[in-house]
Amino acid sequence: MRYYSIGVSDDLKIIGYYPQLKFKEGYNPSLPEGYYNLPIHHFPDFVPNLEYELHKDASPVNILPPYPGRFAFIIDEKVKNILEKHCLPPHTFYPTKVFHNDKVLQYYWFHYIPNDFWELIDNKNSFAYVYQIKKATFTKIMEIPIISKEQILNEQKKYTGLTPISLGKLKMSVEFCKYDFYLTGAFNHTIISERLKKALEENNVSGYKAKLFDKISFE
Repeated sequence: MRYYSIGVSDDLKIIGYYPQLKFKEGYNPSLPEGYYNLPIHHFPDFVPNLEYELHKDASPVNILPPYPGRFAFIIDEKVKNILEKHCLPPHTFYPTKVFHNDKVLQYYWFHYIPNDFWELIDNKNSFAYVYQIKKATFTKIMEIPIISKEQILNEQKKYTGLTPISLGKLKMSVEFCKYDFYLTGAFNHTIISERLKKALEENNVSGYKAKLFDKISFE
């Protein structure tokens, strides 16, 4: 099974205009059910109220970026239907209004929380790299084992600036291969399986980009 990192498209020929989204005029993201009270690492105990405005020159593509920026996607009905046919981590689709040129478009805030990453990782064979940056040149100076979430988060705090840390290799249990969509723990790479990538392509889904994720292997 091959996996691909997935992100939103930045191709103006596809998205039409950048930035694509802003909060709808008059929307208050600080309300109790508003954007700023939407948690990242667990599901809210309320139904979020999310209202956006798509720039008049932007295209209403199938996948929009989360705004202002969190680990989620804003997707339309087509993508929601595709995802529901694949294996996903714990997730919820929250109805989201997107206003565009006097129309109200139905989208969904795709909120996903993978919670078994550290159970599926082979930490004896997974590692990160520390780089040193000098004159725009990256030199690999150290390899660090990935032992636990707490350990790698502490390493990320330690190595910053001109000595950043980056994922080297993830060795995962074959059980991981059941997933078609995932967010890797600590390093936050959003990845999709080859079968999901194929489904997106076959259905002409727009608004995303995918690149082979070669940092992962299996038992």
